[in-house]
Amino acid sequence: MTGFDCTAARRMLDVLANARQHGLLCTRDLELALDTPGYRLFMDHHNRFAPGSFTADRFRAMLAAAVSGDKSYDAPQPRLARMLAAFSGAMTRLDELQSRLAEVEEPGCQERAAALALRWLPEGADLTAEVHFLLDGSSGGYVLGKRIGMDLLQYNGQLEALEGVIAHELHHVGFASVGAPAADQGQSAEGGAVGDGGLDGGMEVRLAGLFLGEGSATALVYGQPRPGDEWYEEWAEHERSMADHFAMTRGYLARIAAGEVSAEDFERDVPAMYLRGRWGVGYAIGAVMVRTVLKGLGEERLLSCMRHPGMFLETYRQAVAALRAAGTDAPLHEL
Repeated sequence: MTGFDCTAARRMLDVLANARQHGLLCTRDLELALDTPGYRLFMDHHNRFAPGSFTADRFRAMLAAAVSGDKSYDAPQPRLARMLAAFSGAMTRLDELQSRLAEVEEPGCQERAAALALRWLPEGADLTAEVHFLLDGSSGGYVLGKRIGMDLLQYNGQLEALEGVIAHELHHVGFASVGAPAADQGQSAEGGAVGDGGLDGGMEVRLAGLFLGEGSATALVYGQPRPGDEWYEEWAEHERSMADHFAMTRGYLARIAAGEVSAEDFERDVPAMYLRGRWGVGYAIGAVMVRTVLKGLGEERLLSCMRHPGMFLETYRQAVAALRAAGTDAPLHEL
């Protein structure tokens, strides 16, 4: 069962409304907002890859600058600069944001998002999770374990799109429940999408799980940028360079097989190689792999890989061979 918790968003909107009225932040109300499950998730998420790098004091300082319009504030991190712009803008549209919050609480949103996620999961997938709406200003949607964060500031009133983003994150939860537990997936602290740890097992399996989890959630559930979307050019550049990305991955897998990549190397390499930016290269590689398996071998084989992620790389290779034997005109990438 998926539940929606809007407490963090509601309390932060109250903080901003009071600040607009009185010209300064109420410390007590701000602490009440930060002491919610939604903002505890927010802090955990933004410290996921560099513990201690994002502090409550830094967030408070950014928020004070947004409320006061302090032009001398110099954001010490790119994400804080994004948050500053987002919260400054929020001060001028608090009534709109209150209306947006009421929209996401309407019946039906949870059920539609869950149905969309389940469409591309094996039978028996468990979507038990808590979706926390809050004001983030940098990351749009992310998941840690069974906790999902959704940024109200980035919701533009298109409920279908919001449900798609929630479904994307719920798909990660469901994948973790059936596929030899997957680790958390979502967006990086700097706004890019990540999967922080992949699957239990060897490094090859974990990398396969990243490609399978993010590829299926993005290509089949929701999220792949389309022409005209804000982040489409980043995605299009990945597609134009896909042969190079697969060559890089073949080389990295060979290094893993040769024992040249330590666990520490892997934890450092994967975010840098595959998860940098709003849409990391790993998402685009995964989308290609998922579509190739779906086209070459069918839905049943793809869903079987979700139960057994260690099969995904070999299944992808079989799909490439099947499509090549069938004489497909589409580009095929060896792995």
